[in-house]
Amino acid sequence: MFFSVCASPQPAPVRYGKIEIDDLKMQKCDIDTSAAAIILCDYGKFSANTLEFTRILRIKILKKEGLDWANKTFPGSEKTAVKGITFNLENDVIVETKLKNESIFLERVTDDYYRLRIAMPNVKVGSVFDISFTFSGIPSAWYFQHNIPVKWSELVIEKSPYIDFRRNFFGFENLFINTDGRWVGKDVPAFKEEAYTNSIENYITKFEFDLLSIQYQDYYKAYTTTWEAVANLLNTSDYFGATIKGNLFLNSIANDIEKKYTTDLTKLRAAFDTLKEVKWNEDLSLFSTYPSLITSFNKKIGNSADINLMLVSLLNKLNITSYPVIMSSRDNGLLGYYPSLEKLNYVIVYAKIGEQTYFLDATEELLPFYILPIRALNLQGRVVQESNSFSVEIIPEAKDKQLAIYDLNLNTDLNLTGTAEFTHYDYNAFDFRTHYKSFNNQEEYLENRENNYSGLRIEEFICQLRINTL
Repeated sequence: MFFSVCASPQPAPVRYGKIEIDDLKMQKCDIDTSAAAIILCDYGKFSANTLEFTRILRIKILKKEGLDWANKTFPGSEKTAVKGITFNLENDVIVETKLKNESIFLERVTDDYYRLRIAMPNVKVGSVFDISFTFSGIPSAWYFQHNIPVKWSELVIEKSPYIDFRRNFFGFENLFINTDGRWVGKDVPAFKEEAYTNSIENYITKFEFDLLSIQYQDYYKAYTTTWEAVANLLNTSDYFGATIKGNLFLNSIANDIEKKYTTDLTKLRAAFDTLKEVKWNEDLSLFSTYPSLITSFNKKIGNSADINLMLVSLLNKLNITSYPVIMSSRDNGLLGYYPSLEKLNYVIVYAKIGEQTYFLDATEELLPFYILPIRALNLQGRVVQESNSFSVEIIPEAKDKQLAIYDLNLNTDLNLTGTAEFTHYDYNAFDFRTHYKSFNNQEEYLENRENNYSGLRIEEFICQLRINTL
């Protein structure tokens, strides 16, 4: 799908580094008087001439709680140009403090995708700061709404004959201007997360972009025209498909498992438990940390892709059919109907023994092999094979269940005495194990429990932590 856009004749609503003194004197937000900060302007423009995207972000800090906006992470690339200025009003004089290079931290996420962590200088209540970004291509998303109010958010995309992309609109706030090539959000209220919201990404007002292809003279490259194109990109990536192959360091582990276990199911469980020796660093990723998985294995720590791609490789060495499952994690929003690379941020394991299929995720030490972490329960994913991919539903069979049995006597002093027995299952058991393990010892756990329940006194306590298997 290719849609036509045209350049907007409208001038930019903001100039980097040029602010109004009224913005510095502002003490509260007219849109929301309780707001801790406000985005005064967020302006982005893609130039068809340079094929570059420029963004200018201006934020006003109104309360101490809003200071977190001075330390933020933004998507970018290795060659993203960044600059920033903080403005403060001192004795009716505007004082400027420029962002230094040592306050800009670049982190590689994939082959050509990076995160920028920026710490703006001298930010305090009352400050206004500008951040400017310039990078090649189009952004993966544009948010008209945030968890603080937005006074003005404008996106301009000029038509280019070289880049083919798709945009998807999400959210419930109407745009102030919605024309071909120019979109504006005005006085957009802060997004307020409600109870039982699975992910704000499914509801917040934004555009998501997927690069379909780039064509210039004799050069052509497909990105997300089809799911097969996505699968091909992943299979040829040094941080995805290439990492599954080889891995001679897993041969000895596979040999030991083959000697100890006879059935494919017991081998699968053994492989799953063995790779739990590599601790998860709590980083969700579609791609491995290094081009070779042996680095994370030797360090005994890695991101989610390191661990689960390692499990795919080990299961294949055990002759158990296994493939990676690419997906969007629960807090990242639903995957959607169209092929997308930008929306993918997680990978789990698909294994098949006979007619039985298993979805595996070895990142959580306290979960058995047949239960996926909550973050992986997001309706659907795609199994990536060498030549194609196919969609799968990810529906949990495990429940959040607890059985409580009380045997109590009401004494003459109106106190209850007796025994209470609790049995935890599946996700409830995982929550209990995680909570229990957070204490240094059993005495600390019991003290915490007594403190949380007024009048409770525990005279005897027996706890059996056991991760059940099928």
